[in-house]
Amino acid sequence: MAENIRNILQGIGLTKEQVEVYLAGLELGEASVQNLAKKANIKRPTTYLILDELKAKGLFSQVLKGKKKIFSSRRPGKIVYQHQTKRNTAQANYA
Repeated sequence: MAENIRNILQGIGLTKEQVEVYLAGLELGEASVQNLAKKANIKRPTTYLILDELKAKGLFSQVLKGKKKIFSSRRPGKIVYQHQTKRNTAQANYA
């Protein structure tokens, strides 16, 4: 099942590292960069860059709790729906 999710996420254009951070976010819920990096087994500075990319794609959100940045990932159903909508729109434009 987890491998299937990885394949789907890579199929919609996420890199392997982005997939690992996203899945770590799903598993942890709200989490700090340090916890996401540890769970995804990716260095913390790289995780910051990946989170910026994922936030730009609308896959993560960020809030401040005190002075600490906390991140949470969007649910997979929303991502799949968003991807299908974009694909359908693109197909309609080329038809």
